[in-house]
Amino acid sequence: MTRPTLAPALSGLLGAWLPRQRWFPVKSAEFTFEPAGGLRLETGAGHGAPGATAFEVLLVAVSYPTPGGRRTDVVQVPLSIRAEPLPGAERALIGELPGTRADAARRWVYDGVHDASFVAAWLELMRHGGRTPSGNATGHLVESGHRLPFATGKVKVLTGEQSNSSVIVDDNDGGTVAIVKFFRVLSEGQNPEVEIGAALTAGRTEEVPATLGWVS
Repeated sequence: MTRPTLAPALSGLLGAWLPRQRWFPVKSAEFTFEPAGGLRLETGAGHGAPGATAFEVLLVAVSYPTPGGRRTDVVQVPLSIRAEPLPGAERALIGELPGTRADAARRWVYDGVHDASFVAAWLELMRHGGRTPSGNATGHLVESGHRLPFATGKVKVLTGEQSNSSVIVDDNDGGTVAIVKFFRVLSEGQNPEVEIGAALTAGRTEEVPATLGWVS
């Protein structure tokens, strides 16, 4: 298996940006990181926006010392990579990538959860039960009486969370208002919150918020 690599410029941006995030599991400067995998989303008609060049999800293995030795966590970093700045997303900017010999154009790299077009692409993966072009991620839709939003209206990231990123999605059309949760520190295996929520929703339980879908 070929081990994924990070371009030096992007690695430098992430090395400066990751420690400033509330959800980042390391609270000191003593850590190393390397790519552990990733996926790319479609940016085609319906959710691709002008200036969008790539929607990616990067998985990063972060290693750091603990009282018992060393620990490695895998964190999830959604990326919106654009050929021009995204209006109103200055606080979500990870940094700028310089042009290369093959492509002289600069790129602006954003935390993807703040990009409505990225969130729309993520929802489309669930809506159609699709797979990413690389085939390493699959969307799942729970059959229920609720409609999965399209992220065409209000898209707002909640700021109070410590370990995840939750995005309110409201199409402003009287349909379902949903929260899309991006788990930042990943764990192996099935997520009980997703499994139980999906089972209760499929059983038409109304005592808890409906689980509309997920990506595995």
